[in-house]
Amino acid sequence: MAIVEIPYDFIIQHVELGWTEIKFGLDHELVKPKAAIEKATERLCRTDAAPMEVVELASLAENEPVADLVSHLANAETPPAEEHVKAKWLYLVLAWLFEHRESLADPFGMVEKVYSDFDYPKEIVSFVRYMPMDGPDLGNREQNEARLADRWKAYLNRAGKRFARAAGNREYT
Repeated sequence: MAIVEIPYDFIIQHVELGWTEIKFGLDHELVKPKAAIEKATERLCRTDAAPMEVVELASLAENEPVADLVSHLANAETPPAEEHVKAKWLYLVLAWLFEHRESLADPFGMVEKVYSDFDYPKEIVSFVRYMPMDGPDLGNREQNEARLADRWKAYLNRAGKRFARAAGNREYT
């Protein structure tokens, strides 16, 4: 997959991830191993009672392997449905791309890659550029892409409400 690598500080501003979701991000190269170390460190700061694997993970250097510890932690938790995990990562990837779209050469091309890499999720089809338009042609590329951007924002707002951290919800305008 490796569409983008999302920093952990961006992730925690948007959603709460369990170990199964961290494992998905690692397996699909959406985060660096450092994210697992940061999550373990965050967990240790919040509680005195943490599994030994969390302590081990928090003590690793960025260049040390994390996969076995993350797999063990993921196997120890009640697994969320795979569709839920994919949908949460879809939201995170699209939120990251949207918030950084000005620095991307072709943000809608990236949306097309996400659409393909996430197995063509129907919830984002309305802002995939090559899909048939829902509504009339607005006369030029800029206006049509502005409409796609509005639909992208609408998706992020809906998904953000679904996955938002308890601390609050981000509104895309």
